Amino acid sequence: MLRFLSSAAAIALISTAAVAADLPMPSEPIPEAVVTSTYNWTGFYIGGHGGFAFEGENDWDGVAINNDLEGWFAGGTVGANWQMNWLVLGVEADGGWSEIDGSDPCPNPAFTCSTDVDWLGTARGRVGLAWDRFLVYGTGGAAFAGILVEANPQAGGGSSDETYFGWTAGGGVEIGLWNNFSVKGEYAFYDLGDESATFSGVPLTFNPEFQAVKFGINYRFGWLAGP
Repeated sequence: MLRFLSSAAAIALISTAAVAADLPMPSEPIPEAVVTSTYNWTGFYIGGHGGFAFEGENDWDGVAINNDLEGWFAGGTVGANWQMNWLVLGVEADGGWSEIDGSDPCPNPAFTCSTDVDWLGTARGRVGLAWDRFLVYGTGGAAFAGILVEANPQAGGGSSDETYFGWTAGGGVEIGLWNNFSVKGEYAFYDLGDESATFSGVPLTFNPEFQAVKFGINYRFGWLAGP
């Protein structure tokens, strides 16, 4: 009886091995787990922006005039980012058209004293913290603008059309979208420095400043990121 059971077990083992040998092998390897890479902020970028200036003023130091400034601005943007883990360092410059202005009666009511910011630009550094496609950053640097200050009518009044140099600082949020596009919202304070002029024999000093909110869209080339 023992010999019969041993023979049956041997026959079953040989049959199982033969069937396994006839089974087809898998035609493709089992796929490995897919690893999703995080968003990479590194690279050069260009874009466009628009915004609104508010709570601004231009103090005419020398007479009792302080123009309240507000208005729209828009233009282009260029910059570059370098990401190291969660830290993002960058440089950015922007500039373009401006319709930021304000006017008040002059001490002589026959004249109107006004300030017009005709164009506006900045050159700044950026430091941010990134969570995948979400970037929070601070920014600051130089600000410059073309500003016309005048007492109208100019005959008997005066005017000053100068390029002002000052500073700006603020912060914002940028969100990465599909491919290389991103959108941003930003707040900044602008102090455009001092310029002097003489109107009707009166020496004056002007110091325009304002707050602003800015929105923009950027396209990143990724030239710094490598393959």
